[in-house]
Amino acid sequence: KANETSIGLGIAYPAVNTAGGDVVLIGNAPEGQATHYLLGPFGKTTWAKQHQLPGVCPVVPQHVNNLVVYNEYPHRGSSWFDEDDKILYLDRWDDVLKLLQKSHGADTKVAVYPNAEIQHCV
Repeated sequence: KANETSIGLGIAYPAVNTAGGDVVLIGNAPEGQATHYLLGPFGKTTWAKQHQLPGVCPVVPQHVNNLVVYNEYPHRGSSWFDEDDKILYLDRWDDVLKLLQKSHGADTKVAVYPNAEIQHCV
């Protein structure tokens, strides 16, 4: 679901090589991210009860160099992510590709999960 993109991180993070790599999360939803009553932010300093519980909320693991969140329609207020230097918000696909090519080169192997929510349920 484009409006609940963080669901896909449960599949993406373990797929990254333990030597390091990047995750690109595509949440291209004009309406922004849906706030879940157990996980989402509510105001500038208040988070839901289950925020940051191990295995529940999207904390960037140590072996992931960057989490790139791509959305043509960025709305920072709808993000479930804490501020983290590893999280990059980009709204142009060309910028995502440039970042990856600079970091990894042209011959990099990638895994693409068209809808990681489905794989999560398997």
